[in-house]
Amino acid sequence: IPVADIYRTPQFPDTVETLQRYGRLYSWYSAMGIEENSSFPPSANAEGEVQGVCPEGWHIPTTAEMSALQLYDGAALKATDGLWIGEVPNDASRFSIVPGGLHNAALNRNEYLRAYAYLWSADNDAQTVATAGYLPYLCGDFEFTSLNKSNGCSVRCAKD
Repeated sequence: IPVADIYRTPQFPDTVETLQRYGRLYSWYSAMGIEENSSFPPSANAEGEVQGVCPEGWHIPTTAEMSALQLYDGAALKATDGLWIGEVPNDASRFSIVPGGLHNAALNRNEYLRAYAYLWSADNDAQTVATAGYLPYLCGDFEFTSLNKSNGCSVRCAKD
């Protein structure tokens, strides 16, 4: 996997603890299992599902699949392990999303740890951008945005 980084800043050095708490930040290309900056679409199975970095029997969800998260308020999606700043999460959905932030490729820096969770979807918006779902730290619900495919975001796999 060419781009699967660990969040690093002076406040959060690259450690085993950071990796265990927040996971890795993948470029969209790496998450989809294709060459960086490729103009070719990722391989999909007969159901149109992209396995990418997910284990066998799992796939990168589409925005249509991820939209089910919009049925919950933001606090209901958040892990209750003390990683989030802002509102108190209750994880009523048992989705347990953690605020892994993102890697801003244009600025070559990591941003928003403990404040936002960004999750790549399998949806390819254009040659250099793709759709990611995100959850903000304060009074926000799950939304979608377009991000540069070279940015690093978390991945949550969906069962086939």
